[in-house]
Amino acid sequence: MKTRMLLTAVISMMVGFSLSLTAAGDALLQEVRAYLNKEIAIVLNGGPWEMNVAGERLYPMTFEGRTYLPVRAVAEALSVPIAYDAASKTIYIGERTTKVPVITENYRPVSSRIISDASQRLINGTDHGTVALFGNVINSNSYIQLEPDAKYSKLVLYVDVDGDDVDLRIVNRNDPTGTVILKSVVVTEADGLKEIEVDITGIRTLSVDVMTTEPNKSAAVRIAVDKSYYQ
Repeated sequence: MKTRMLLTAVISMMVGFSLSLTAAGDALLQEVRAYLNKEIAIVLNGGPWEMNVAGERLYPMTFEGRTYLPVRAVAEALSVPIAYDAASKTIYIGERTTKVPVITENYRPVSSRIISDASQRLINGTDHGTVALFGNVINSNSYIQLEPDAKYSKLVLYVDVDGDDVDLRIVNRNDPTGTVILKSVVVTEADGLKEIEVDITGIRTLSVDVMTTEPNKSAAVRIAVDKSYYQ
């Protein structure tokens, strides 16, 4: 916890410094007047610490009353992975992944319920943390709405069915020509936790529609929204 708190503070300081650089104008890189501050001592995990990167001694920097630390030196001292992508000018701190859980973007449960009861979150004996539950699916349309906002090219869902077979459809809700089915898959109880992948390039709003494949049949459908992701 202390490690996370310290790294969070360092990241905040770096972000603050970046904002200070860009606030005065449109230029992405501006010259500022700052000072290497050799008066500041740093204590890491209860002991004195000197910042070093590749054998070079580094010091805190003071700019307009704020102190900044080199993010690489701190990340390496805390054993946190860090990488820089020169092509995109992006610093990656911690785990580097392009998977974005669907529940972190906007969504509307509509016909489903987001479950907090652990007994209803279980899929094949495993608690998947957050589950969108369709408790009584019949041969009529039930759905959950997702809003990727055209930021991703792929959607991956993990779906479980308890009961009769279900027709699951992923539908583009913003197509100017009308409702367009991007993918239709029959999911059965025997499938267990089924992985479903679909191309969503350029799509802002979509829905995951479920219904039983036959009249007078019923099923419970669970979507592991913690595990499901955009990419």
